[in-house]
Amino acid sequence: MERNRSKMLPRVMNLMMIGLMGLAIASIAGLPWILDDYLDYTYQMTGSKFVTWLFLASVYLCGLLALHVLYRLKAIFKSCVNGDPFVMENVKALKAIAVSAFAIGAVFLVKAVFLATFLTLAIIFVFVLAGLFCLVLADVFEVAVSYKLENDLTI
Repeated sequence: MERNRSKMLPRVMNLMMIGLMGLAIASIAGLPWILDDYLDYTYQMTGSKFVTWLFLASVYLCGLLALHVLYRLKAIFKSCVNGDPFVMENVKALKAIAVSAFAIGAVFLVKAVFLATFLTLAIIFVFVLAGLFCLVLADVFEVAVSYKLENDLTI
């Protein structure tokens, strides 16, 4: 009974990842309509269509990167449901999530050059911090995998 209860959270998180992936796909598909007023606002602020298109391209790119992060998180939660979270695939997934987080931070850094806002600077900080956190977590998982493999060979 206790074993099923410990798998409940990863199952719920797995379902949340599927829902968030669907929401992300719908949001990416509807970006021009969702951001229509804001794109007009950026054009009025900057007077440049280039900045407007750069902003739209950056949001598309970040949306795709976020979709990649959700896909990798879904794989990690699936391994937790299967009862084997300490595998090299999760280490690789955490490193890929870190790369995506750094890429999102870099995209917003480029955006900040043309249209700097406080929120943009906060997003850069959060995603760089998330990338560093994922790299540290990947290292911890890698050590755990090596201990697990060593322990499995001992038995």
